[in-house]
Amino acid sequence: MHLRNRTGRWLLTATLILLSGCIHGDAGKTGNESGVHSRLFRHIDAQLHQSHYPFTLSVPPLRFDGQQQGEDWLLESREPVGGKRIRVRKEGDTLFLTRGEQAEKLKTRQFGLLSPRDHLLLVKSTVLRIQPLPENQKGSIGAQAVLSSEEIGDRLGEWMGEAFEQGPANQASRKFRIRYQLWYRPDQEGLSVLRMEIRPQVKDQPSEKMVYRFGKP
Repeated sequence: MHLRNRTGRWLLTATLILLSGCIHGDAGKTGNESGVHSRLFRHIDAQLHQSHYPFTLSVPPLRFDGQQQGEDWLLESREPVGGKRIRVRKEGDTLFLTRGEQAEKLKTRQFGLLSPRDHLLLVKSTVLRIQPLPENQKGSIGAQAVLSSEEIGDRLGEWMGEAFEQGPANQASRKFRIRYQLWYRPDQEGLSVLRMEIRPQVKDQPSEKMVYRFGKP
């Protein structure tokens, strides 16, 4: 059985599902929301303008240390998975997936989104609304992004291949709701936390979470 099927199943599930999520919302903005939108996007742009930075990714129960390197990136698991560590490295349009001594080379569209840069670009290109969140105890300001289900379905088709570029991708996009929460400190450039939660529309199904923290752990 391929390494991808045997040890990367959780990773594929987490990353491909997140492209099929949506929250339905109104495209109009109030005056207050417009201010929240502009402040958040200023910090998103500041993060995107950083070509190199460290980050951590939590996909419970796993945790990864990461490095963004321009449009490329590297992820390494902190804890062994089945006794072996997982390493994923992107170079151009190719992903190199390694578990222990086993290695596999894949196209990026087979894995969906893994780097924080990919998520931030997705938020910028598909956002319908920005909603403010209460200030947390550490003094960070947060906002929640509401995305376009139609555009998410189109993106899912692009990533999953020709068989999904018509109806199936948009149908899949309505089986989940996705929520992005982004946090930043007003006295700093960029973001401090990017949190993504996938909530299945099916009753009693568990939600999935991915949390990116920017900077050294």
